Amino acid sequence: DSTFDVLVLDVELSDVDPCKVMDCLCRLHPFLAIVALVQNAEEGELATVKGAAACILKPIDRRALFKAVKRVLAEPSPERIWRTMESRRLRLPEADVTFCE
Repeated sequence: DSTFDVLVLDVELSDVDPCKVMDCLCRLHPFLAIVALVQNAEEGELATVKGAAACILKPIDRRALFKAVKRVLAEPSPERIWRTMESRRLRLPEADVTFCE
């Protein structure tokens, strides 16, 4: 059983709703830092509400991606816990999330 500290998620590469993917990941791994790759600011805002620790606009600038990963990995545990709890307050009720059930 391996664990990861950070996940880079391209929200456009799946035929699954990215909001459902984010909900599932945040429920199963609440302290996993997610860096979302997004097309525009609106997608970035939604990804942040759903639990992303950072968002990078496409096309991807490698330096910006590495900087974001480094920043979220350096985030102190209390800040990560606070951010996770804040994003969970804005989530849909459990009954509306069916991806992981």
